Amino acid sequence: MDGGITNTFSYKGISLSVLFNGVFGNKINFYGVGRYSSANGRFEDNQTVDQLAAWTSTNTVTNVPEARLFYNNGAQSSSRFILDGSFVRLRTVTLSYSLPKTLINKAKLTNVRLFVTGQNLLTFTKYAGWDPEVNADYIVSNIAQGYDFYTAPQARTITGGINIGF
Repeated sequence: MDGGITNTFSYKGISLSVLFNGVFGNKINFYGVGRYSSANGRFEDNQTVDQLAAWTSTNTVTNVPEARLFYNNGAQSSSRFILDGSFVRLRTVTLSYSLPKTLINKAKLTNVRLFVTGQNLLTFTKYAGWDPEVNADYIVSNIAQGYDFYTAPQARTITGGINIGF
């Protein structure tokens, strides 16, 4: 299930527009974490701290497989990599100021608006990866939604400008 909410607040030429969107009940295959957490059976990478909870004869209640020399430690496909990808994101915020008509009419302009816009400013999620809006780009097609294999997070962007109407 997904949804969003938007609103614009205005007062004396100042305007604030806000857009939140969210996805709930989304499951993500965080397969990439198995590769980098256990160094993928290679020895050029460090392992992540969760590998300290690996199965041993004295630590039998864990979801991290037994550490084995010369083998990747549970990087194979597993349901333990299926995580909740629900999130709420502050998608867009725009703060603007429109100059008063009395001021811009003297310059023979119809409007002048200064603005700053931010995108992807905040994400509220329990997802362990970088970004719950994922898709892998190496699988059969160029998009595999819900499959996180080293997927880069969406960019946080802040832009500003001036709109001038003649």
